[in-house]
Amino acid sequence: MIVDKEGRLFGKVNVLDFLVLIFLVIIAGLIGFKFLQTGSLAKSSKPMTVTVYVDDIQPDIANSMQGVKQVYFGRGLVKTSVSKVDVLPMPEGSGRTDFKEVRVTLSGTGYVYNDGAYFDNQRVSLGEKVWLRSTYELETTVMKIN
Repeated sequence: MIVDKEGRLFGKVNVLDFLVLIFLVIIAGLIGFKFLQTGSLAKSSKPMTVTVYVDDIQPDIANSMQGVKQVYFGRGLVKTSVSKVDVLPMPEGSGRTDFKEVRVTLSGTGYVYNDGAYFDNQRVSLGEKVWLRSTYELETTVMKIN
């Protein structure tokens, strides 16, 4: 007999429990298939650059940005290197012509998913705050992602 008087399959497994288990396995399979189909689970890494800027800072602080040792995106430290630092004069009419604007280009490994870009291990988006640490700590803003 396949189902006994107590509703167990082969006298060992409750039919209702067996059906719930099959349902959960099917749902898990469909979710896994969906992620693999859209590529949300596994993306290959690629080289990425992120340009950040800060303006209205003193020239000696601007020149020290060549020595950036640590970069923090949002919640954590990002392993990256500074590939370029541009120290520019403040725009005409800013009223602070003795101060500088700095653009720092960071190079590293990135990932692009359907929900956005990740630089090393941190999500990155335009307008996001990034902290650069050298002799000084500066709060900068992401202005470009490549």
